[in-house]
Amino acid sequence: MMRIPGFQEAIFPTGAPMSTLNLVANLGLILFLFLVGLEVNVRMFLSNWRVALSVGLAGMALPFGLGCAIAWGLYNEFRSDPGTVPISFPVYMLFVGTALAVSGLDRSR
Repeated sequence: MMRIPGFQEAIFPTGAPMSTLNLVANLGLILFLFLVGLEVNVRMFLSNWRVALSVGLAGMALPFGLGCAIAWGLYNEFRSDPGTVPISFPVYMLFVGTALAVSGLDRSR
């Protein structure tokens, strides 16, 4: 939609109205998360905590491990390309693994 000429200026105003719109959006998000928290059945969660914990950990550990494995190949393939910033492999591996783990968490919902 942003490729349409004049769309952003017509829908999203620049300046003070945009900051007000951002504030209202953040307040709506906080209210939504509060309402979701009110609907959590704590008894059911406490009775199934082992299943919930194992699924949560597997949903993060598997993408993190795959991200670390992918990082090795990507690092060795692209570290000597011109224009890249030199970075140590552990930092790169942690970044790629964390990025995939967070993405895996987001998609598992």
